[in-house]
Amino acid sequence: MACLAGLWKGIETEPESEPETEPVIQCVRIHSLRSAGEVTELPFLKTEDASRSGSSWAVAAYPVIASAMRRMAVLVTDKYPPGLSARSESAMKVVAFNASPHKKGNTYHLLRAACDELEQEGIETEIVHIGGTRVNGCIACNRCFETRDKRCILDDDPVNEWMAKMFAADGILIGSPTYFADVSTETKALIDRAGYVSMANGGLLRRKAGAAVVAVRRAGAIHAYDTINHLFGISEMVTVGSTYWNIGVGLAPGDVDSDEEGIVTMENLGRNMAWLLKKLQE
Repeated sequence: MACLAGLWKGIETEPESEPETEPVIQCVRIHSLRSAGEVTELPFLKTEDASRSGSSWAVAAYPVIASAMRRMAVLVTDKYPPGLSARSESAMKVVAFNASPHKKGNTYHLLRAACDELEQEGIETEIVHIGGTRVNGCIACNRCFETRDKRCILDDDPVNEWMAKMFAADGILIGSPTYFADVSTETKALIDRAGYVSMANGGLLRRKAGAAVVAVRRAGAIHAYDTINHLFGISEMVTVGSTYWNIGVGLAPGDVDSDEEGIVTMENLGRNMAWLLKKLQE
């Protein structure tokens, strides 16, 4: 921090005759701004006046530093730049997608077990049933890279509504049944379109917590599990694990409740995601 302070010395707006009010750089956390379009290009460092409540913005005088900040992130203090706001721990939310056509089937039961643990940790959850909905797959039109409005150009299904929930949440659970050793149609549509829109808009999913949850009758779940995790990896998300793969075994709706290890895995998943979210908010 001393070298940073040295680089910035002399470019503040405070007169040299008032050394007691010289601004002090307080680098409390690094916060990515690429997902906030209104501040993406701000080459600023937030500085706090050590002697009074006022604050000032210091303009980056060094092109190399400014360029790096524009590309990646800026350093901020406990106060965020205009257009951004810090979310308190009590306001954290996890959205869980149930991509099974059975609204209260095994996928739901697994998600519910994880969400119950999250709620016990004070984190709000929402389970969104998307299975059985008629959806469109990505058509590779690249229009999202032209519009950059955080939406997919295909607007005749609920996928844009689902994506908005993802982009607003702190954590994301995507649950799917196993169909021919892979995810359901609705899961794949959500993954492809949300992932592409996120990329087109500067990384809307970056550094969110994500976890896959898979219900299976017998085999093929690992492939489905990997399919979901691929979204998290390419979207720069933090993938949450448990004490086993996040899988529950059952056939008839509710059978997974008898899969003791599967339920324990989901409970541990919920606790691990809660722990991670709290760390990310520090």
